[in-house]
This record gives sequence, C-alpha cells and structure tokens, in this order.
Amino acid sequence: LQLITTGPNANPTTSVQNVGSVTANGVEGSITIRPISGLSIYNSLSYAHSTFDQNLMTSSGLENIKGKLIPNYPTFMYKGSIAYNWKGFNTHIDGNYISHRYLTYTNDTKVPGYFLVNFGTGYRFENTPILKNVTLSFNIDNLFNKTYIATTGELGNSFSGSPQSFLMGAPRQFFGTISADF
Repeated sequence: LQLITTGPNANPTTSVQNVGSVTANGVEGSITIRPISGLSIYNSLSYAHSTFDQNLMTSSGLENIKGKLIPNYPTFMYKGSIAYNWKGFNTHIDGNYISHRYLTYTNDTKVPGYFLVNFGTGYRFENTPILKNVTLSFNIDNLFNKTYIATTGELGNSFSGSPQSFLMGAPRQFFGTISADF
C-alpha cells in the first residue's frame, strides 16, 4: 500500500492504493573500534534496493513502475561517530549521510542526498554539596549549516513530475543543557 497523489496542483487528491508486491534486498554493517581508553570510533553503512514487481493500472492508464525504486527511501545511508570520554569530560562529532531519494513512482524526480555533521561536548561534576551528577552540555546540530530536504512524501507521491511534498531540514541549531540528579 502506498500514498499516491493525483489531480491538479491546486487541488490534488491523495489516496491509499495497493501497488502490488515489492522486492526488497539490502545489507547493513556496523563496527565500533576503541583504540585507547575513552575513545570510541563508530561506523555504520546500509544499502537497500526495493523495487516494484509489476506495473500498475490506474484510472489514468497503465503506470510503468515495474523495476522502479520505491519513493522516499534512500539506497545508501552512513553514520559515523568519534566520541571521547575522560573523567567527567565528553565530546563527540557525528556524520550522517543519506543518498538521494526519488519523489515519484516512475523515478523521474528526486531530491539530492546530504551529509550532516553534529558536534557536542559536556562535563559532569560528580560531587557537589546539594545535587549529584550536575552536567553541563553544549551541542551544535547541522554544524556546517547545510541546506537539505529532510522529509519527503508526507502528503503522498505522484506517479511522475509534480506535485511533490517535502519538508526542508533544520538549519544549524545550538543547544545548551544543565541537568542534575537530586
């Protein structure tokens, strides 16, 4: 079942339709290396190839989607992280990659892939007179202020061309946190 958008751009209609079977193949692998005390290096890579098994007959005629990738899903994803902890201090930098995603069932429109980097650091004070584990942290999401499309197809997808629905990703954001146990 897929959410499919049809009709004019000014007043599109979205409905759930049975698009037949899908063949999905993929693989994922991850590894964490800890070369020295406190240092952790993590990498994860995944590949997914999901295609429609047959064409689809609609009120508009035959839609040629057999062998096409399903929309909204990336083929490749990568996540890497380097983290270091020493006594109460911690810091990390993370990278996330998502490959292009198709917006249509015929794969004629796509959004580009993107790579985001996040950074964070903090310190935990273990022995304070009143509170325990007082922690100060500072994080930057989207460190390099990358412009990207985060969400696709939340209002359905068309067979080809337009209309399309997607949401832009968040710009660079700064977060500071103070937390404690009592």
